[in-house]
Amino acid sequence: MTKRKEQPKKRKILLIVLAVVIVLAAAYLIVGFYFTRHFLPGATVNGMDCSGKTADEVEEMIREDVAGYSLELSERTGEKETVRGSDVDLKVNFDGEIDRILKEEQKGFTWIAKIGRDTKYETETALSYDKDKLQNSLNSLNCMNEKKMTKSENAKVVYDKSGKFKIQPAVFGTQINQEVFTEKTASAISGLHEKLDLSEEGCYVDPVYTEDSEEVKTACDQMNSYLQAQITYDMKDAGNITVSKEEMSKWLKTDKNMKVTFNNEAMEEFVSDLASKYDTVNKGHTLKTSWGTTVTVPSGNYGWKLNQESELETLKENVKAKKKVTREPVYSRKASSHGSNDYGSTYVEINLTAQHLYFYKNGQKIVDSDFVSGNLAKGYDTPTGTYALTYKDKDAVLRGPGYASPVTFWMPFNGGVGMHDASWRSTYGGTIYKTNGSHGCINLPYSAAQKIFNNISTGDPVLVYNLPGTEQVKKSSSADKSKSEEKKEETKKDQEETKKDSQEGTKQQSGQDEEEAAENES
Repeated sequence: MTKRKEQPKKRKILLIVLAVVIVLAAAYLIVGFYFTRHFLPGATVNGMDCSGKTADEVEEMIREDVAGYSLELSERTGEKETVRGSDVDLKVNFDGEIDRILKEEQKGFTWIAKIGRDTKYETETALSYDKDKLQNSLNSLNCMNEKKMTKSENAKVVYDKSGKFKIQPAVFGTQINQEVFTEKTASAISGLHEKLDLSEEGCYVDPVYTEDSEEVKTACDQMNSYLQAQITYDMKDAGNITVSKEEMSKWLKTDKNMKVTFNNEAMEEFVSDLASKYDTVNKGHTLKTSWGTTVTVPSGNYGWKLNQESELETLKENVKAKKKVTREPVYSRKASSHGSNDYGSTYVEINLTAQHLYFYKNGQKIVDSDFVSGNLAKGYDTPTGTYALTYKDKDAVLRGPGYASPVTFWMPFNGGVGMHDASWRSTYGGTIYKTNGSHGCINLPYSAAQKIFNNISTGDPVLVYNLPGTEQVKKSSSADKSKSEEKKEETKKDQEETKKDSQEGTKQQSGQDEEEAAENES
């Protein structure tokens, strides 16, 4: 009896369970069917909430949203500008894309497995715009006005008042990178983004190197290490000159890759200024003459002259070595002194007006003699100037058109112009030179030439000048007359043997003759 009562009860339970299952299945199917046409709760398309909406409703919602769409641009200056969808013909082109998402990606009958899961959908084909109108719209913005743009500047290594190099921070300008700006703006519009920060999106032409760049820090350290160098010029009697750190800092710079290099322009300017201050080759020389009058002897080839190219390279080596150096500048020509006059106390003083010279050695007068200079009537004037003795030679033959003159003491100082003995003359000084002078050389009595030759050295200064009012009446050098006569016979023999000397390779002075030198120097 009990069993009969229990069987209907079980059957009833089974029927209830079956009914529930059927109801649940039906409900699942109904919901599934619903979600084949509607988006799941929390579903988004391109960031828009589409929960429970059909494809048509989503499309309409997107259309309404697009109709009033605008993109706000946040600029580095703090200014904000807007690009409107209507300005670029922003349109929705669905082409069944929303339906495809519902059917192929959402799959409504699997709704229960997707509840609470990420159901964000993106479609790139939902929107379109006119690219030309977008570019025109961007070009009309204030941030695209080139006149208002400021360029970015890399961090710099600069010399500070503290005496060291320091890093100057980079400057972030407002120059737009047009290619990046257009790309980022187009992407934001395609995604219906409401805002675009130009700085964050890299729309500006930013500095390559900032104060945090390792390249900048390394360059700063290296330049400071170069400042450890100390360069002092030993200018002898003019004293020492030490290059300041501030001056040295001008010689250093960085290239576009932040590599330390030398500023050749600044270094050349420094060396040029040094030469301008201390070079004397191209300057007149003040001389207190033996007549008591002070004259300015024109420039010539004598004096101090920096070898600017070599000095520049030496400075670079000194800086790279980072050591303390005391030295002379690199000269291409040297003089005797850096004092008030650079010719010192050993020099030949030649007064063309007086036709008289003096030779001083270490301040003592060694020679005091008349001479005969270049023939004025024939245009062989002896050039004035301050010269260095080129060299000295014995038993030379001076040659020119139609003549070959053997001399015992040959001392050139200006090309083919020089001092020498003139055994063919018996009279010196006065006005002989005006009509019966040389081809430009200084003709001296034998003893005077000999004494100068024995005491002068290559490089010693020879100062040649005119001094109006010191002209003398013609006179003989009687003290040297007998010696002159003694040399006449030797001269004749030398002249006779000139051709033979040439053939036998006897030592001769070839090259520029006196006449050519006088013409070239005039």
